[in-house]
Amino acid sequence: MCGPLAWTIMRDANGFPYRIGSWTANAGAFTGANPRWNGQPWGTFDPDTFTLMHTDSSMPGYDFENYGNLYPGDLIYSYATLYVTPGYFDHIFLVAGIDESNTRLSISNMVRNAPYADCSIEEISLYTPGDREHGVINYEWNGFNFGQTGTTGFDVFRWNWITYHVNAQPIQYTIRWGDTLETVAFDWKISPESIAEANQLTMDTQLIPGQIITLPAPLSSQIT
Repeated sequence: MCGPLAWTIMRDANGFPYRIGSWTANAGAFTGANPRWNGQPWGTFDPDTFTLMHTDSSMPGYDFENYGNLYPGDLIYSYATLYVTPGYFDHIFLVAGIDESNTRLSISNMVRNAPYADCSIEEISLYTPGDREHGVINYEWNGFNFGQTGTTGFDVFRWNWITYHVNAQPIQYTIRWGDTLETVAFDWKISPESIAEANQLTMDTQLIPGQIITLPAPLSSQIT
């Protein structure tokens, strides 16, 4: 359930790059995914569009504030044990937002083991920077009635457009076959008009593969 749910949220938020094409039509790459066993879902995507960060440290209690916070659009795969062990589970989730307290939020399935068995889909607080005891990552998914995940490490999959918005600086982009101002703008979550203005282009300019353009610093970031 967790993989298709993460895919659904990403699709609805137009988070996938334009070129993914048919992969956005269904959640196949996110169903039965396990990066250690089958390379999915990461192996589905163009490696030039994302950065993959892996740590073998346990996710519960991890110091995200010091070692790198999560941002909206980040996909996380948390590992438990190599084989299925009662009470332990692998999980994939998407960071969906940041609230006024800087808490990272997600929408995820929560499978309760005690004091009663239950399963629900909820908006959850993953963690708050500087707090390594509260939030689902540190508490509920650390064996407190919901089992444990992330005990043997986790992956953070980050689209390049997220890094661009987090850094909030201009970058250089090399035009590829099929690129237009509109598709480049879609992939980087800025307006095509801002790209045209930064490069002294008209909106009907035909882009040439190999051409280097400037993507201006985002004025209204998608990262809140």
